[in-house]
Amino acid sequence: MKGIIALSDVPKDSAVTVMDSTGRTLLLTQSGGKLTALDATCTHMACTVAPSGDHLACPCHGSMYTLTGQVTQGPAPKALNPVSVKVVSGQVELA
Repeated sequence: MKGIIALSDVPKDSAVTVMDSTGRTLLLTQSGGKLTALDATCTHMACTVAPSGDHLACPCHGSMYTLTGQVTQGPAPKALNPVSVKVVSGQVELA
């Protein structure tokens, strides 16, 4: 399987938007030395969440998330959905 992105291209304490092989938009983050992959679909009304400095923001209704996907400001009712990934030879792949 081809990697989605090189791990070195995922900035520390920030996030990057990528598309997986199925066309789904993902947010890849590195925070506290941990790689996290999240489905970029807002849990409020399915808008696409984007990186915004040290957090993730939904442009439609103002929901905010931490880099690990936890809600810090609604109206989103729950965290972003995690996506299983692994790192193989420096490349991030779907697990």
